[in-house]
Amino acid sequence: MTPLNPALFYFWAHGSIGKGYNPMDELDTPTFRTLIDRSDSVFIEFVSPNLDGSRELERDLNEYIKTGEMPIKLRECYDYQIESQGETGYDFFIANLIQRTQKRIVLEKTLSAPFNFNEENDRASRAFFERSFNQALEAKRIFLEMNEKYQVPREIDVAEQISALPETTLVIFGAGHPQLERIVSAQRPTEVHFPYYNYNNGFATHLGMKYRETGEVNIELFLRSNAEGMVRKGINEKFRRSISSRETDLLAHHYASVLTPDQIVRYKDYTVFCKTMLVGINFTDILESFLKKESITPVEEVLAGLRR
Repeated sequence: MTPLNPALFYFWAHGSIGKGYNPMDELDTPTFRTLIDRSDSVFIEFVSPNLDGSRELERDLNEYIKTGEMPIKLRECYDYQIESQGETGYDFFIANLIQRTQKRIVLEKTLSAPFNFNEENDRASRAFFERSFNQALEAKRIFLEMNEKYQVPREIDVAEQISALPETTLVIFGAGHPQLERIVSAQRPTEVHFPYYNYNNGFATHLGMKYRETGEVNIELFLRSNAEGMVRKGINEKFRRSISSRETDLLAHHYASVLTPDQIVRYKDYTVFCKTMLVGINFTDILESFLKKESITPVEEVLAGLRR
């Protein structure tokens, strides 16, 4: 029988947008904590090269939730995160939120893609700076096609995993997977939530979603996704940890939205010129100089407006 308890989807960036991004800025939110309180289980996006390892980690996390004691391998994982990152990952954050309750964690049971997502995405992104425009578009098309061949069957399988859970389930997944909720909604009630009000998905996410609809690379979204990445680099170098990841997202999205396609191409060409010809120049200097050249509101003023 189809379960009547809802699947509560929480779509977020899950730390995938690069250096300087703190995933806790999107996870440790009032919305998330409210959903945790409502749920009986938490389904976490989790691909792995070994499903037995996923099952073992899930078992150990739930043992820790139940008893407060960490099995040996889980302790090693915890210590490694502290040593290498200075903080624990979101799996431990969630486990600590629901510790000594009847709630449980369920990890996605999906094998990793047969390619390295980050490496292939970076390769396609570099083409924007290193090759002709048409070659860059083709490189992005190849990447999106390869990714879709993995993601579409994955989402169908993950939807079945979620639908098999009868209890009220909080599903934490990347914001680039809206189709997942649509598939699950045919089996049980669903709700969709985001970390913040008026949450903006990045243009790279919109580009992927549009490609799934049309099978073509949307040129405007392609340009704006690259602009977002360029601006983010400049903001990260300038502010580092003095602003939140949320503010970085909003600033990058703002400039990627207000720049015209022609300005984005000029920004790219200016970046390539500066990095090639000027020793020691950084992405912040390039961003600030370009905004001044184009008579566009500087970062500090936009940031001040966001903070009002």
